[in-house]
Amino acid sequence: MNRSGAKTLFYTVAFLTVLMVWALNGFADMAAVEINPDVEKEMLLLKRDNLNDAIDEYGAKIEAIDGFLLNLKMDQEWLDLKFLDIQAQDRPIPQELIESRNLMVEKQSSAIKERESLLEQIQAHTLTLKKLEIPMGQKRIQSKNLFETGEELPGNTDFVEDDLVSLDLEKELTTKINAMGIRDWVELANNNSGLRLEVQLPILFAPGRSTIIGSYEGFLEKIATLVKPYEVFVHVNGVTDGAKSKKISNIDLGARRATAIVNRLVKYGLPPSIFKITSRGEYSEGSHMKVNSPSLNRRAEITVYFSHTG
Repeated sequence: MNRSGAKTLFYTVAFLTVLMVWALNGFADMAAVEINPDVEKEMLLLKRDNLNDAIDEYGAKIEAIDGFLLNLKMDQEWLDLKFLDIQAQDRPIPQELIESRNLMVEKQSSAIKERESLLEQIQAHTLTLKKLEIPMGQKRIQSKNLFETGEELPGNTDFVEDDLVSLDLEKELTTKINAMGIRDWVELANNNSGLRLEVQLPILFAPGRSTIIGSYEGFLEKIATLVKPYEVFVHVNGVTDGAKSKKISNIDLGARRATAIVNRLVKYGLPPSIFKITSRGEYSEGSHMKVNSPSLNRRAEITVYFSHTG
Protein backbone atom coordinates (compact mmCIF):
# COMPACT_ATOMS: atom_id res chain seq x y z
CA MET A 1 0.00 0.00 0.00
CA ASN A 2 1.44 3.38 -0.95
CA ARG A 3 1.56 6.35 1.38
CA SER A 4 -1.49 8.05 -0.13
CA GLY A 5 -3.62 4.92 0.28
CA ALA A 6 -2.55 4.49 3.90
CA LYS A 7 -3.46 8.10 4.64
CA THR A 8 -6.93 7.65 3.11
CA LEU A 9 -7.50 4.51 5.14
CA PHE A 10 -6.45 6.29 8.35
CA TYR A 11 -8.90 9.16 7.84
CA THR A 12 -11.69 6.75 6.92
CA VAL A 13 -11.24 4.70 10.09
CA ALA A 14 -11.05 7.86 12.18
CA PHE A 15 -14.26 9.22 10.63
CA LEU A 16 -16.15 5.99 11.23
CA THR A 17 -14.90 5.90 14.83
CA VAL A 18 -16.21 9.41 15.45
CA LEU A 19 -19.60 8.48 13.95
CA MET A 20 -19.82 5.40 16.16
CA VAL A 21 -19.00 7.33 19.33
CA TRP A 22 -21.55 9.99 18.40
CA ALA A 23 -24.24 7.40 17.74
CA LEU A 24 -23.61 5.61 21.03
CA ASN A 25 -23.79 8.86 22.95
CA GLY A 26 -27.04 9.75 21.16
CA PHE A 27 -28.64 6.42 22.05
CA ALA A 28 -27.48 6.80 25.64
CA ASP A 29 -29.11 10.23 25.81
CA MET A 30 -32.35 8.81 24.35
CA ALA A 31 -32.36 5.99 26.90
CA ALA A 32 -31.96 8.52 29.66
CA VAL A 33 -35.10 10.43 28.60
CA GLU A 34 -38.13 9.49 30.73
CA ILE A 35 -41.49 9.15 28.96
CA ASN A 36 -44.25 11.22 30.53
CA PRO A 37 -46.70 8.76 32.20
CA ASP A 38 -49.71 10.73 30.91
CA VAL A 39 -48.37 10.61 27.36
CA GLU A 40 -47.69 6.90 27.65
CA LYS A 41 -51.23 6.33 28.95
CA GLU A 42 -52.74 8.29 26.06
CA MET A 43 -50.67 6.26 23.61
CA LEU A 44 -51.99 3.03 25.12
CA LEU A 45 -55.57 4.30 25.00
CA LEU A 46 -55.14 5.31 21.36
CA LYS A 47 -53.76 1.89 20.51
CA ARG A 48 -56.67 0.26 22.31
CA ASP A 49 -59.15 2.45 20.40
CA ASN A 50 -57.59 1.50 17.09
CA LEU A 51 -57.72 -2.20 17.95
CA ASN A 52 -61.34 -1.94 19.06
CA ASP A 53 -62.28 -0.10 15.87
CA ALA A 54 -60.70 -2.91 13.87
CA ILE A 55 -62.62 -5.49 15.91
CA ASP A 56 -65.87 -3.57 15.29
CA GLU A 57 -65.14 -3.52 11.57
CA TYR A 58 -64.31 -7.24 11.42
CA GLY A 59 -67.43 -8.05 13.45
CA ALA A 60 -69.60 -6.12 10.98
CA LYS A 61 -67.99 -8.01 8.09
CA ILE A 62 -68.67 -11.34 9.81
CA GLU A 63 -72.29 -10.33 10.28
CA ALA A 64 -72.60 -9.55 6.58
CA ILE A 65 -70.96 -12.87 5.67
CA ASP A 66 -73.37 -14.76 7.95
CA GLY A 67 -76.32 -13.14 6.16
CA PHE A 68 -74.80 -13.97 2.79
CA LEU A 69 -74.23 -17.61 3.79
CA LEU A 70 -77.78 -17.91 5.07
CA ASN A 71 -79.27 -16.65 1.81
CA LEU A 72 -76.85 -18.80 -0.18
CA LYS A 73 -77.86 -21.88 1.78
CA MET A 74 -81.55 -21.30 1.06
CA ASP A 75 -80.80 -20.71 -2.63
CA GLN A 76 -78.86 -23.99 -2.70
CA GLU A 77 -81.76 -25.82 -1.08
CA TRP A 78 -84.14 -24.37 -3.64
CA LEU A 79 -81.88 -25.47 -6.49
CA ASP A 80 -81.52 -28.95 -4.98
CA LEU A 81 -85.29 -29.24 -4.88
CA LYS A 82 -85.40 -28.16 -8.51
CA PHE A 83 -82.96 -30.98 -9.30
CA LEU A 84 -85.21 -33.47 -7.51
CA ASP A 85 -88.27 -32.19 -9.33
CA ILE A 86 -86.54 -32.54 -12.73
CA GLN A 87 -85.25 -36.02 -11.89
CA ALA A 88 -88.73 -37.09 -10.75
CA GLN A 89 -89.93 -36.25 -14.27
CA ASP A 90 -87.13 -38.34 -15.80
CA ARG A 91 -85.63 -35.28 -17.49
CA PRO A 92 -81.90 -34.45 -17.67
CA ILE A 93 -80.71 -31.61 -15.46
CA PRO A 94 -79.72 -28.61 -17.63
CA GLN A 95 -76.00 -27.87 -17.65
CA GLU A 96 -76.57 -24.23 -16.65
CA LEU A 97 -78.28 -25.37 -13.43
CA ILE A 98 -75.35 -27.65 -12.63
CA GLU A 99 -72.89 -24.82 -13.24
CA SER A 100 -75.00 -22.51 -11.08
CA ARG A 101 -74.92 -25.04 -8.22
CA ASN A 102 -71.14 -25.42 -8.52
CA LEU A 103 -70.72 -21.65 -8.43
CA MET A 104 -72.78 -21.49 -5.23
CA VAL A 105 -70.49 -24.06 -3.62
CA GLU A 106 -67.42 -22.03 -4.61
CA LYS A 107 -68.94 -18.83 -3.19
CA GLN A 108 -69.80 -20.64 0.04
CA SER A 109 -66.26 -21.97 0.44
CA SER A 110 -64.74 -18.56 -0.24
CA ALA A 111 -67.06 -16.84 2.26
CA ILE A 112 -66.30 -19.39 4.98
CA LYS A 113 -62.54 -18.91 4.49
CA GLU A 114 -62.93 -15.14 4.72
CA ARG A 115 -65.00 -15.51 7.89
CA GLU A 116 -62.34 -17.75 9.49
CA SER A 117 -59.64 -15.22 8.58
CA LEU A 118 -61.62 -12.39 10.21
CA LEU A 119 -62.10 -14.45 13.38
CA GLU A 120 -58.34 -15.09 13.54
CA GLN A 121 -57.65 -11.36 13.24
CA ILE A 122 -60.17 -10.61 15.99
CA GLN A 123 -58.52 -13.21 18.21
CA ALA A 124 -55.09 -11.67 17.61
CA HIS A 125 -56.36 -8.16 18.37
CA THR A 126 -58.12 -9.41 21.50
CA LEU A 127 -54.92 -10.97 22.84
CA THR A 128 -53.06 -7.73 22.15
CA LEU A 129 -55.74 -5.79 24.03
CA LYS A 130 -55.36 -8.06 27.04
CA LYS A 131 -51.59 -7.52 27.06
CA LEU A 132 -51.97 -3.73 27.08
CA GLU A 133 -53.12 -3.91 30.71
CA ILE A 134 -54.78 -0.50 30.64
CA PRO A 135 -55.77 0.55 34.20
CA MET A 136 -59.45 0.26 35.08
CA GLY A 137 -61.54 3.39 34.76
CA GLN A 138 -59.80 4.74 31.67
CA LYS A 139 -62.16 6.13 29.04
CA ARG A 140 -61.91 5.65 25.35
CA ILE A 141 -61.15 8.53 23.07
CA GLN A 142 -64.50 8.89 21.22
CA SER A 143 -65.79 5.66 22.70
CA LYS A 144 -67.31 3.07 20.38
CA ASN A 145 -66.30 -0.20 21.94
CA LEU A 146 -67.24 -3.86 21.92
CA PHE A 147 -66.12 -3.91 25.54
CA GLU A 148 -67.38 -1.80 28.45
CA THR A 149 -64.73 0.49 29.97
CA GLY A 150 -63.39 -0.85 33.22
CA GLU A 151 -64.21 -4.50 32.58
CA GLU A 152 -61.60 -7.18 32.04
CA LEU A 153 -60.84 -7.66 28.36
CA PRO A 154 -61.78 -11.13 27.11
CA GLY A 155 -59.03 -13.53 26.17
CA ASN A 156 -60.86 -15.48 23.44
CA THR A 157 -63.21 -14.90 20.52
CA ASP A 158 -66.38 -16.32 22.04
CA PHE A 159 -67.62 -12.76 22.49
CA VAL A 160 -67.86 -12.37 18.70
CA GLU A 161 -70.91 -14.62 18.54
CA ASP A 162 -72.26 -13.94 22.03
CA ASP A 163 -72.14 -10.16 21.77
CA LEU A 164 -73.48 -9.90 18.22
CA VAL A 165 -76.60 -11.72 19.38
CA SER A 166 -77.34 -10.53 22.88
CA LEU A 167 -78.35 -13.09 25.46
CA ASP A 168 -80.62 -10.39 26.86
CA LEU A 169 -82.68 -10.59 23.65
CA GLU A 170 -83.11 -14.32 24.06
CA LYS A 171 -84.27 -13.86 27.65
CA GLU A 172 -86.63 -11.07 26.62
CA LEU A 173 -88.19 -13.19 23.89
CA THR A 174 -88.55 -16.16 26.24
CA THR A 175 -90.46 -13.99 28.69
CA LYS A 176 -92.80 -12.75 25.97
CA ILE A 177 -93.34 -16.25 24.58
CA ASN A 178 -94.34 -17.52 28.01
CA ALA A 179 -96.68 -14.56 28.56
CA MET A 180 -98.39 -15.20 25.20
CA GLY A 181 -98.94 -18.85 26.04
CA ILE A 182 -97.17 -20.20 22.94
CA ARG A 183 -94.16 -21.79 24.64
CA ASP A 184 -95.14 -25.27 23.44
CA TRP A 185 -95.44 -24.16 19.81
CA VAL A 186 -92.20 -22.26 19.21
CA GLU A 187 -88.53 -22.93 19.87
CA LEU A 188 -85.63 -20.48 20.20
CA ALA A 189 -82.27 -21.64 18.85
CA ASN A 190 -78.89 -19.93 18.91
CA ASN A 191 -75.89 -20.94 16.79
CA ASN A 192 -73.22 -19.38 14.57
CA SER A 193 -75.90 -18.04 12.25
CA GLY A 194 -77.51 -16.14 15.12
CA LEU A 195 -80.70 -16.26 17.14
CA ARG A 196 -83.73 -17.74 15.42
CA LEU A 197 -87.27 -18.76 16.29
CA GLU A 198 -88.69 -21.93 14.74
CA VAL A 199 -92.46 -22.41 14.76
CA GLN A 200 -93.11 -26.00 15.87
CA LEU A 201 -96.90 -25.82 15.50
CA PRO A 202 -97.84 -27.57 12.21
CA ILE A 203 -99.82 -25.02 10.18
CA LEU A 204 -101.85 -27.47 8.15
CA PHE A 205 -103.88 -27.16 4.93
CA ALA A 206 -106.59 -29.17 3.29
CA PRO A 207 -105.56 -31.44 0.37
CA GLY A 208 -104.77 -29.40 -2.72
CA ARG A 209 -105.69 -26.12 -0.95
CA SER A 210 -103.74 -23.05 0.19
CA THR A 211 -106.45 -21.43 2.33
CA ILE A 212 -105.48 -20.87 5.97
CA ILE A 213 -107.76 -22.60 8.48
CA GLY A 214 -109.41 -20.09 10.79
CA SER A 215 -108.11 -21.69 13.99
CA TYR A 216 -104.57 -20.53 13.13
CA GLU A 217 -105.46 -16.83 12.97
CA GLY A 218 -104.88 -16.14 16.66
CA PHE A 219 -101.53 -17.94 16.65
CA LEU A 220 -100.26 -16.10 13.56
CA GLU A 221 -101.31 -12.78 15.09
CA LYS A 222 -99.28 -13.60 18.21
CA ILE A 223 -96.23 -14.46 16.10
CA ALA A 224 -96.50 -11.12 14.28
CA THR A 225 -96.91 -9.27 17.59
CA LEU A 226 -93.91 -11.08 19.08
CA VAL A 227 -91.41 -10.26 16.32
CA LYS A 228 -92.74 -6.87 15.22
CA PRO A 229 -90.50 -4.78 17.56
CA TYR A 230 -87.31 -6.39 16.25
CA GLU A 231 -85.21 -6.36 13.12
CA VAL A 232 -85.91 -9.77 11.64
CA PHE A 233 -85.81 -11.88 8.50
CA VAL A 234 -88.66 -14.38 8.08
CA HIS A 235 -88.41 -17.53 5.98
CA VAL A 236 -91.73 -19.21 5.14
CA ASN A 237 -91.55 -22.60 3.46
CA GLY A 238 -94.46 -24.48 1.89
CA VAL A 239 -94.66 -28.29 1.95
CA THR A 240 -97.14 -30.71 0.35
CA ASP A 241 -97.98 -34.38 0.48
CA GLY A 242 -97.05 -36.70 -2.37
CA ALA A 243 -100.40 -36.51 -4.18
CA LYS A 244 -100.11 -35.30 -7.78
CA SER A 245 -102.44 -32.89 -9.53
CA LYS A 246 -102.87 -32.07 -13.21
CA LYS A 247 -103.82 -28.47 -12.37
CA ILE A 248 -100.85 -27.45 -10.25
CA SER A 249 -97.43 -28.85 -9.34
CA ASN A 250 -96.59 -29.55 -5.71
CA ILE A 251 -93.80 -26.96 -5.84
CA ASP A 252 -96.33 -24.30 -6.87
CA LEU A 253 -98.87 -25.48 -4.29
CA GLY A 254 -96.25 -25.25 -1.56
CA ALA A 255 -95.36 -21.72 -2.72
CA ARG A 256 -99.05 -20.70 -2.55
CA ARG A 257 -99.30 -21.99 1.00
CA ALA A 258 -96.20 -20.06 2.04
CA THR A 259 -97.56 -16.94 0.31
CA ALA A 260 -100.84 -17.26 2.21
CA ILE A 261 -98.93 -17.26 5.50
CA VAL A 262 -96.89 -14.22 4.48
CA ASN A 263 -100.05 -12.32 3.46
CA ARG A 264 -101.59 -13.03 6.86
CA LEU A 265 -98.49 -11.92 8.78
CA VAL A 266 -98.36 -8.74 6.70
CA LYS A 267 -102.01 -8.15 7.59
CA TYR A 268 -100.99 -8.32 11.26
CA GLY A 269 -98.36 -5.63 10.84
CA LEU A 270 -95.12 -7.13 9.53
CA PRO A 271 -93.48 -5.43 6.48
CA PRO A 272 -93.43 -7.46 3.24
CA SER A 273 -89.74 -6.75 2.69
CA ILE A 274 -88.60 -9.06 5.53
CA PHE A 275 -89.98 -12.27 4.00
CA LYS A 276 -88.51 -14.98 1.83
CA ILE A 277 -90.83 -17.63 0.37
CA THR A 278 -89.68 -21.09 -0.67
CA SER A 279 -91.42 -24.35 -1.51
CA ARG A 280 -90.16 -27.91 -1.13
CA GLY A 281 -93.23 -29.48 -2.66
CA GLU A 282 -93.43 -33.04 -1.35
CA TYR A 283 -89.70 -33.07 -0.51
CA SER A 284 -89.00 -32.38 3.17
CA GLU A 285 -85.18 -32.65 3.21
CA GLY A 286 -83.71 -29.90 5.39
CA SER A 287 -87.01 -29.25 7.17
CA HIS A 288 -86.96 -28.69 10.93
CA MET A 289 -90.11 -30.86 11.12
CA LYS A 290 -89.68 -34.59 10.56
CA VAL A 291 -93.07 -36.21 9.84
CA ASN A 292 -94.29 -39.18 7.84
CA SER A 293 -98.04 -38.51 7.85
CA PRO A 294 -99.45 -37.15 4.54
CA SER A 295 -101.83 -34.87 6.45
CA LEU A 296 -98.95 -33.35 8.45
CA ASN A 297 -96.99 -32.84 5.23
CA ARG A 298 -99.65 -30.43 3.96
CA ARG A 299 -98.19 -27.53 5.92
CA ALA A 300 -96.21 -24.30 6.02
CA GLU A 301 -93.12 -23.72 8.13
CA ILE A 302 -92.04 -20.40 9.66
CA THR A 303 -88.51 -19.53 10.79
CA VAL A 304 -87.69 -16.07 12.14
CA TYR A 305 -84.04 -14.93 12.10
CA PHE A 306 -83.21 -12.07 14.46
CA SER A 307 -80.64 -9.51 13.38
CA HIS A 308 -77.23 -9.65 15.10
CA THR A 309 -77.79 -6.03 16.09
CA GLY A 310 -81.44 -6.53 17.06
